[in-house]
Amino acid sequence: MKRLLLIGIIALSFTSNAQWVVNKLDNGFDTPSKIAYTGEKQSVYLKLENVDNDVVFFVGGEAYCGNGPVFVELSFQVNGVNKQYGRACSLFGDENPIAVVSVDLINEDFYADFKAASTIKIRINDFDCSETVKTMYTYSMSGSTAAVNYVSKP
Repeated sequence: MKRLLLIGIIALSFTSNAQWVVNKLDNGFDTPSKIAYTGEKQSVYLKLENVDNDVVFFVGGEAYCGNGPVFVELSFQVNGVNKQYGRACSLFGDENPIAVVSVDLINEDFYADFKAASTIKIRINDFDCSETVKTMYTYSMSGSTAAVNYVSKP
């Protein structure tokens, strides 16, 4: 019994340290939906959401100078190698805008790197500022495959 309890405690400690947090949203009115987001203590976060059976990948929590678009650079570290991609991203929302990186993550050319990466660095280029602002953030990708699998299943 003690051995089983110890194994359970160890399993819980790995789960609580996972980078990606998954959640099911059910407000009692709309169809419940599944989301996953980074659990870092940074105000800027990465989020996955199932919209019409596609996995949407976006960056939230950033303050922008205008209504966009912005250019988001992605650098996935996979087996010690940085694999870089970039996307022009539309901004949505007035009060708390989000930059949509992909409306269909599973069909992106960087999807395999998204799942295999140990870390991701994103750099946001906001050209609406008086001077081009480049803000960079780093996130652990621990649990990213489980997050995508959770969100992509209805």
